[in-house]
Amino acid sequence: MYLNITTTAGCRGRCVFCPQDRFWAAMAGRPALLTPEELTALLPNLRGTRFRAFAFGGFSEPFDNPEILELFEITAAQDFVDATWVHTTGEALDPEMVARISRIRFDVFDVSCQGSGPGPHAKARPFIDEDRVMGNVHHLLRNRENIRQLTISVSGPFMPEAQVEDLRRACERHGAHLDRRDLHDRAGLLKVGRRRTAVGGPFRCGKHDFRKPVLLPGGDLSLCCQDFALEHIIGNLHAMTFARILEESPLRRRVLSVADGVATDDGLSCYRCEFCIPTRVAAPQPD
Repeated sequence: MYLNITTTAGCRGRCVFCPQDRFWAAMAGRPALLTPEELTALLPNLRGTRFRAFAFGGFSEPFDNPEILELFEITAAQDFVDATWVHTTGEALDPEMVARISRIRFDVFDVSCQGSGPGPHAKARPFIDEDRVMGNVHHLLRNRENIRQLTISVSGPFMPEAQVEDLRRACERHGAHLDRRDLHDRAGLLKVGRRRTAVGGPFRCGKHDFRKPVLLPGGDLSLCCQDFALEHIIGNLHAMTFARILEESPLRRRVLSVADGVATDDGLSCYRCEFCIPTRVAAPQPD
């Protein structure tokens, strides 16, 4: 089991391929930040489950939270959490921040970048300083002793090929991985990336397999990190243990029943997500 952790009520990056407007609207009235005090208060209701990782990212940029270092430290101290993962744009990872987090062990650290200088990539993340991101990436590559698996990811057609190749060589020199990713239609909420007709009937999740819910400030758990509109809230950790939420949530049981082919529900928003993969379920055999 994994737990994605969203530390803020919105991401200022507003990447063109990320439906932040839906997330901001859904977070209206909820707390703006996940605080160390709240995460600590939620630990008793998390402790009964063994987690492969707490993954900081979810719906927003983790380093937009001014107390992110304390959140990392709390996670690292838990004996029921095997690893700490981070997914970030990298803009806040200046040398000072890299030095501050150097005492924390990260199992996976993924930095998303789109290039630097003028060009179409600048339109992808107009509120993020890509030149700063690229400088931070190269500094992190040279100072990654506390990171077991470092991935630098590039999404979409925004970075010139020559720059991609330079970045690939830099990653190779420092034992990191360059991951080239296609843009995708986040939860069916955007008109970018691959498009396909809606499906119905049994399905499986091509990315998450319903084992990576997202913790929000305020304690709500969303079914998965494609649920930017927060249509699939399965419970609240202040009110119930994580294990009990997963076992008893009517919404999660409804989704799993459809995925298992024992029920139908064409109204599920899962069908609008490009990670929804139709499956065939064997017909019952006569006795």
